[in-house]
Amino acid sequence: MKLNEQKHEIKNLQTELWKQRRKFDKIITANEISVEGSEHHELKDLMASCETEFEKSFPISTSRQRLFWEQRMSFVLCVLTLY
Repeated sequence: MKLNEQKHEIKNLQTELWKQRRKFDKIITANEISVEGSEHHELKDLMASCETEFEKSFPISTSRQRLFWEQRMSFVLCVLTLY
């Protein structure tokens, strides 16, 4: 594959990844479940304890499962700082 073709393919893949992340953000935002107070800490601890195993199970960082996991972790950590 020529260098220009590779650059084009990389750009296409990055665009697709961006679209998937936006799609997941919209789905997660539309279907959020409210968790308050100490439940946030429990959820964060639970997810942190599973993170290594999850990454082993889904080693491809662009897989839908990993994107979902990363979005959930980001959400949990973000909301946790608000309390």
